Amino acid sequence: MNGTTDPKILAEFILDQDGNPKVMLARFKQHYKIRLTVKNAPPDAYSVVYELDPTYVDYIREANDPSNKFSEDLTSYGDYTIKATIRTKTGLRLIKRDLGEALESNYSPSTISPAIKEAVDYIKGH
Repeated sequence: MNGTTDPKILAEFILDQDGNPKVMLARFKQHYKIRLTVKNAPPDAYSVVYELDPTYVDYIREANDPSNKFSEDLTSYGDYTIKATIRTKTGLRLIKRDLGEALESNYSPSTISPAIKEAVDYIKGH
């Protein structure tokens, strides 16, 4: 596969009615609501198993809906490497990406709002 069509983990903030990232304070940290997806999943993919940081109680999550790009919602206050195993009819494909990078790549530097930029920086800094 070439770099432009390889599967990639993407992440986006779940936004409130004002277009700001939804956030809650827990244990003195800002926990942002985030949605993971897989861009360019193979056409025969039927499942994606996400492996989050092991500090999550349920750090293994399975998404089975290709129509919504195998989305999975979570909260996070910090950066870590997400692993995703894409299950296809012909086998498995493992991809990895840091959460901060997956978030940052989803927003254009020229149009990112100050609130989203602040949230990305917060995640990448923790």
